Amino acid sequence: MNDILLRAINIIFNILPWTLIIIRQSFDWALEDPIATYLIIGYIIFMILGGIFSLVSKKLSNSSNTFFNASILINVVYLIVGIVLALLIVKTRY
Repeated sequence: MNDILLRAINIIFNILPWTLIIIRQSFDWALEDPIATYLIIGYIIFMILGGIFSLVSKKLSNSSNTFFNASILINVVYLIVGIVLALLIVKTRY
């Protein structure tokens, strides 16, 4: 049961960052300056937390499911991209 829950949460962390594209295409307010910045920062935080959760769930789980490992790999890539984007935002803002 624990492995199934960890897999489900990892899949949610895989899918949710892509909702930023839908939000930005659907709503004009998502393209305005302060809101767009806050949205992107929120998604960056979400990507970093998803990557950290994936690493922790890999340590806690003894599952060798290929789909689970692929999900963890995607979330670790999100973690790396999120850290790079956060550093770029900090560099350009300050």
